[in-house]
Amino acid sequence: MAIATLSVSAGTESPAVRRARALGVAVRFALGASRWRITRQILTESLLIAFSGGGLGLMLGILGVATPPLFGLTSEEVRARST
Repeated sequence: MAIATLSVSAGTESPAVRRARALGVAVRFALGASRWRITRQILTESLLIAFSGGGLGLMLGILGVATPPLFGLTSEEVRARST
């Protein structure tokens, strides 16, 4: 799963984003940041984005399960309509 995620994220990242990230890293190096500090910042940003996306997906999944009863639909009716 992790390899697939990395593959998709590498494929969807545009060259402009890569240049902007490289420029940001270069500026941090020029200002005296250590390699470990830059690595830690990039990992923190990546984890924040990943957990935010996971949380949003979880909330949408819960909403998808909770919504049909609000419209008076039973689980059998939902299954019948989805096939």
